[in-house]
Amino acid sequence: MLLLNALLGCAEADIRLIHEYRTRLISDVVTGKAPYRFLIVADKFQTGYDETLLHTMYVDKMLSGIKAVQTLSRLNRVYPLKTDTFVLDFMNDADTITMVFPSLTL
Repeated sequence: MLLLNALLGCAEADIRLIHEYRTRLISDVVTGKAPYRFLIVADKFQTGYDETLLHTMYVDKMLSGIKAVQTLSRLNRVYPLKTDTFVLDFMNDADTITMVFPSLTL
């Protein structure tokens, strides 16, 4: 929301710079060039993002249906020496999430 509010008053050139910075930041985190090893996002990588190094997810909003599957499936990518994953969910109960997966898979 802060980024959206900041963009409302920006010129097109400024928006392009913000996009370039965000792209570079994500690339640096993914490739290990960044001085930190975690990234906090809000819906940005919920779908269509394939990050094999993603190991841990902290969930702080309700998930249901296909959004639950798409969000939690970000963790299931294979990577050498990656043997497990971890989800710390502050909002959803395990039974509700467990019921969603069989209903949406073949």
